[in-house]
Amino acid sequence: MTGVSRLLHLNRAARFAESVEDVYFMAVNETHKLVSYDEAVLWHETSRNSIDIRGISGLSSFDRSAPKIVWFNRLFSFLETAFSMPSKEEDDQFYMVTKEDCPDKILAEWGEFSVPFGLYIPFVLPGSKMTGGLFFTRSTAWTEKECKLLQEAVSTYAYALSFQMSVTREPFILKVIKYIKRKRFLFVGFLVLLSFWPVRVSVIAPMEVVPQSPWIMTAPQDGVIQTIHVQPNQRVKKGDRLVSLDDTKLRNEVVLAEQALGVVQQQLRQAQQRAFSERKNNKNEGYRGDAALLSLDVQQKQNELCYMQELLAKTQIFSEISGIAVFNDATELEGSPIRTGERILWVADEGDVQIEVQVSVEDMIELKTGTRADSFLYSNPLHPVRGKISNISYDATETKTRGQLAYNIKVSLTDAHKDTLPRIGFKGTAKLYGNHVTLFYHVFRRPISYVWRYLF
Repeated sequence: MTGVSRLLHLNRAARFAESVEDVYFMAVNETHKLVSYDEAVLWHETSRNSIDIRGISGLSSFDRSAPKIVWFNRLFSFLETAFSMPSKEEDDQFYMVTKEDCPDKILAEWGEFSVPFGLYIPFVLPGSKMTGGLFFTRSTAWTEKECKLLQEAVSTYAYALSFQMSVTREPFILKVIKYIKRKRFLFVGFLVLLSFWPVRVSVIAPMEVVPQSPWIMTAPQDGVIQTIHVQPNQRVKKGDRLVSLDDTKLRNEVVLAEQALGVVQQQLRQAQQRAFSERKNNKNEGYRGDAALLSLDVQQKQNELCYMQELLAKTQIFSEISGIAVFNDATELEGSPIRTGERILWVADEGDVQIEVQVSVEDMIELKTGTRADSFLYSNPLHPVRGKISNISYDATETKTRGQLAYNIKVSLTDAHKDTLPRIGFKGTAKLYGNHVTLFYHVFRRPISYVWRYLF
């Protein structure tokens, strides 16, 4: 086979190469069929503008930190700089290199890593920014004909590399889709098996930090709130005055009751004096009976006065426990009428809190007390608050904010310390865990519920 035939064979093989790696291997190994050489090294510049050796004849892999590879990197950096503006014609882009052409830092190791005669052929592609080339070495001098054949081969390799690098790579999702189409039966079987994988069903619902055992201050009688003596979230002690009701009417009623009691007491004293005179004179004029009736009337007036005084005392409401006052705004309460038993505010212990979760009827799953519950506060979502379900309401009630039916679930905290407890009133999202179910049920639970609802 002549040199031209071998060149045509290499050109055809390079055009039909399937990958960049195939072109690298062909350039440093198969070119030996065209022209004999001792060693061939291929390099091209990376995106970071550094020399990158991609292939060495006779080696499938190599250590890039080896002394020989480091020396070749320095040599190619010199060759790229020395021959970046060639003096030859466009058709003669090859350079015979000897150790006399190299600087001292490369010349010192030339004999160890190379042989006397080297041939450097750069990649020449009009309109392309790809840089690189092939470096051949052997112990005999190069002929003009050999240089021409190698130049044609390297030019073909350059075009092949440029084409392979410019081909648009297929997106990963398309590769996955094609793979699924080829393995569709295996993939379907995998999905069927995966659908039976046991997982733990869970539900996510809004939550709020609430006191666990608060003292609820209610109105002891009908009236009007006159003054709120504390501020929201203010710490109070047992016995501190919290609320004053309007006592104008009750004070007047106490004064009237005292006056009425005084009148009846005066009448009783007069009747007792007449009854004493009647008994002294042995007469029966009926004053004794009047004194007995007036004595009962005095007792009744005294009871009425005590009742009015008790009502007057209840206009000042004091805290029965120590904690913080929980309510929204004092200005909204002051001046508003209130009925007996109506809640005014809470007093709660900061160290005795729990989580209240509102789970809608549509999202409700089978939950049990003692199971795990994680709460994620809006103020600190990266650190969940661990807890366990302590109480589940029997009936669903209408929520105040969303206006829909929801089950009220209480969660007791487990791993929180006193200095890291969430503040009362903080809100967030809670994740409640139920029983173990299949993955299919966990994914399609809501769709199945909707289908059954509309079909039946």
